[in-house]
Amino acid sequence: MSAKRNGMWDFKSYDEKTWFRFLVIKLIFCGVLYIGFHLLLSNQNYNYEYTKLNQDQMQFINSIYSNPDTPKLQKPDTSKLQGLAKNAQTPANKTTAPPVTGTKSTLAQNNPNKTIKTEPSKSGTGNQALLCNRVMDYLENIFDGKLEHRQADSIRHFLCNSPPQEATGFLNGTRFKVVSYFWLVGPCVYWEVVFWAVFGVLSSLLFNLGVVGSNATTDLGNPQSQFDSSEIFGQVAKILYAPLCTLIVVLGYNFFKDQNIVDISSSKGVIVFAFIGGFYSSRVISLMDRLKDVLMPNSGTTSLPVTNPPTNATGAAIAIVTLQLLLDHGVGPEIVTAIGAQGLNAATVQMKSVNSMTSYTGAHKAGDPAGIFTLTSVLPGNYMISADLPVTMPDKSIMHLSAQLSGPVLSGTAPIELSLKATG
Repeated sequence: MSAKRNGMWDFKSYDEKTWFRFLVIKLIFCGVLYIGFHLLLSNQNYNYEYTKLNQDQMQFINSIYSNPDTPKLQKPDTSKLQGLAKNAQTPANKTTAPPVTGTKSTLAQNNPNKTIKTEPSKSGTGNQALLCNRVMDYLENIFDGKLEHRQADSIRHFLCNSPPQEATGFLNGTRFKVVSYFWLVGPCVYWEVVFWAVFGVLSSLLFNLGVVGSNATTDLGNPQSQFDSSEIFGQVAKILYAPLCTLIVVLGYNFFKDQNIVDISSSKGVIVFAFIGGFYSSRVISLMDRLKDVLMPNSGTTSLPVTNPPTNATGAAIAIVTLQLLLDHGVGPEIVTAIGAQGLNAATVQMKSVNSMTSYTGAHKAGDPAGIFTLTSVLPGNYMISADLPVTMPDKSIMHLSAQLSGPVLSGTAPIELSLKATG
């Protein structure tokens, strides 16, 4: 039966194509939702990230402060030059007042009875402002003009009023807030963690589904080479709990590192961790399980993990191989009605070795579910598996449902499924 006929939440009725289509639609929906939110809220001061200057950038800033350029020459005052020339032409017997030049001490010596008021020199302040502007121009250049304007004004004010040693130390420890497509500043970073963890989980499920499809022709008795719809419940649960667990790990790391659970001091690294945490959600669960022993120790003993039986690699006979007959989705309702009277147990199931004349015939045991056939003492090897079910139609005609499958049978861990189709 199809998934639509039993409802969206009837995951056991899903086949590989239906579940693959569901995952793809889910991934596209989350991607559109993620991009839409970022575009919609791009002007709401959410899209920022923190970054720091690297060693080469700090070395360049140190060179600016250690080797400042010579200030630009100012245009000379022509009025003073004309006055000096006029004084040079004055007769020698005419007394003239000396020009007021020089420092405060010189003026005091020339005029001992007069108090001279002077203002402090601004040459140092002008040079410091020049260095401040050069550093700010360099910061705007390396950040491509994306430095947050309020922080830029604050940095400029500090640099223009601090000596070079304090300025370089301040810049070396400052986290610069720059414009970014991602939300990596403030509480919005938690939504980034949730979104990218969901992307990681969906990518992991699609990857595993692709592996199952790629290995479908290897070992027909290996559960890793067959799609099992009963695992969908666990996969749906993983989509829900993996983002929350990843977020808890990020919060825990941030809390124990900085004692601050509002602002995460990281950049795109938190996105990478969130995606990996979603992709390998089982590792995140294992990490939380270990943290459980540290934060909440238990004096009792724990049981050893259950290990899967090893794959049959010695060539010994497989005790039991199970075959399961299923109806293809294309089988019409009239055929299903005709089968109902006799069931799938009337089918003939055979396994023939490709390399030898060995063959096995499946038997349906009393008490087994409908469509289940077992074969005993099967030697590992490559086999051609076939099933045929004659169905008597209402008009007394015979309709044959058949299925064929070829490949290696190395273990009897999982049932080998055969999908019956109408052949006439």
